[in-house]
Amino acid sequence: MKINGEGSFQAPVFRRFSGLYQAPANDAAPIAPATAVQTQIAFQPPAPYLADEKEHRKQLARAILGALQGKLNATLTVTLNKNASSTTIIDQRIGAYSFVWPMPMNADAGAELATGNVYFDTFKSGANAPGSFLFHHTNNGEADRQFRLLIIG
Repeated sequence: MKINGEGSFQAPVFRRFSGLYQAPANDAAPIAPATAVQTQIAFQPPAPYLADEKEHRKQLARAILGALQGKLNATLTVTLNKNASSTTIIDQRIGAYSFVWPMPMNADAGAELATGNVYFDTFKSGANAPGSFLFHHTNNGEADRQFRLLIIG
């Protein structure tokens, strides 16, 4: 693939990453944004503006190719609270109309999903604050129920 007739362009190699979000111990008091592991960019988006237009076009092309390859920065890994019936999820990508899809990462998480007790509600977002929602689940003592969440919108 040629960019602007100069040289060849090779799509960047993307590394896999998933930030681990540890839910707050007390579900009624979510972690403040400064102490929570929130959105960690795995695939760097292009800068909104660069003085070097050629470099900016290259960054835009890399980002578009990455998006076409599924590199959307749209996942978050979550470990559910033990001995609680819900876990508060805080992330800057969450909005009032977000779509969230859970993918179990281990057998206990798969069993949790199979119970039919998993659902999400209370989506909140603010202009200058990260959004949040409640991840409802079975109240039990298992501490390893880990999910990867897809967040769209």
